[in-house]
Amino acid sequence: MKIHFIGIAGTGMGAIAGLLKTAGHDVRGSDEAVYPPMSDSLDRMGIPVMCPFSGENLSWGPDTVVVGNVCRRDHKEVLAAQAAKIPLTSFPAILGEQILPGRQPVVVAGTHGKTTTTTLLAYLLERCGRRPGWFIGGIPNDLPSACVTGEGAPFVLEGDEYDTAFFDKGSKFLHYRPHAVLLTGVEFDHADIFADLQAVRAAFEGLIRLIPDDGILLSSADNDIAAGLARACGQLTYGLAGEDADYHAVTLEKKEGGTAFELHDRAGVLGTYFLPMVGDHNLRNAVGALAMCLRLGVPPDALAGPLAAFTGVRRRQEELGSGRGIVAVDDFGHHPTAIRVTLEALLQRYPGRRPVLVFEPRSATSRRAVFQKEYALVLGAAPRVLLAPAYDQSRIAPEDRLDLHRLEADIAAGGTIVTTHPDFTDLLETLRAEAVAGDLVVFFSSGAMGGIKHEFARGL
Repeated sequence: MKIHFIGIAGTGMGAIAGLLKTAGHDVRGSDEAVYPPMSDSLDRMGIPVMCPFSGENLSWGPDTVVVGNVCRRDHKEVLAAQAAKIPLTSFPAILGEQILPGRQPVVVAGTHGKTTTTTLLAYLLERCGRRPGWFIGGIPNDLPSACVTGEGAPFVLEGDEYDTAFFDKGSKFLHYRPHAVLLTGVEFDHADIFADLQAVRAAFEGLIRLIPDDGILLSSADNDIAAGLARACGQLTYGLAGEDADYHAVTLEKKEGGTAFELHDRAGVLGTYFLPMVGDHNLRNAVGALAMCLRLGVPPDALAGPLAAFTGVRRRQEELGSGRGIVAVDDFGHHPTAIRVTLEALLQRYPGRRPVLVFEPRSATSRRAVFQKEYALVLGAAPRVLLAPAYDQSRIAPEDRLDLHRLEADIAAGGTIVTTHPDFTDLLETLRAEAVAGDLVVFFSSGAMGGIKHEFARGL
């Protein structure tokens, strides 16, 4: 089948494109622009990418067109496909139809930690000989690609609660028909499609209802909603010491390079492990992945070696480079909770450094005023903050937009030095002029920031 992806540079779209390419389909795609690491990944997989968007990009005659949820119904390539009578579909739908039948889908879902936890779970199952398939919405460091068909029964999927496409407003993960769900937690997010926290909760309840009677639900005990959903149906929880969880970690030692811990269940100690990542949020993710492996039949002693060698995912606390005493780190964090826990972890990993935070309101929620106060609190924990211009807010009502000038004032009121920049070029010039030895420069954005992250790192 000849398959064209509109918006192929998105993490999920690029991963599914690779999976279908591996399965033998002729896959191509288009986007407005493509940056590393996705450009490198698509190039390695031999998938041609056409930039920018144009109706002419469909002239190669695809049999079907996969529409990303960033595409509106008036997108020029959508209109071209409809004019040519080429069927439209979404990546969750084509994944569910072409890849998952006959498999044992294990869906990792939740507001935070999906990509890291999905990657770790797939990695552990692979290293323990289960030959899983996987779909990861990011670039894993320890696996050959973000998507592999696999030969074993388990198929590990990153499950997103965001809507599927302009013609399918259901959550993406509803297409995956899970045998097992690992739920990392539920908070309010995606303010462009969910009215409130109850609407977000309802989406996850819909996913849980798809689990068969002999299936598995494993939820974070740290999150009231996730834990409540598990206990309401007699299922299992995981967490850290002090939390009422069926599986929990007892920390033995925290170091710059990671955490040594014991894994316990209700009966006692299952084993001693080392996670080469910092931060309690990463430790909790690891406990969830380990617990799911155990529920899928992997013995506890088989997991210690692989876990100790895990190096994570691109764009999650990823060190881009260092020089002149300065370290540059890239992180996908764009929700206030994610920014807070990531900063805490990075200060454990790089003790004594001065954090300099660069924040771009890029995601649909971060461009809105819903977390106006929360962003001021979490960003104001650093002594220096640079605010990039918000991504296109033209479709957001003025009263609903994140107010960068107010955010700057609120951050400054706490004593932080903060500046708002009209464009990425100005921001990069300021950052280059100010950065000094001892600085830890952290870029927080769900996007590419016009490539300035890598430009800055290359200049160190």
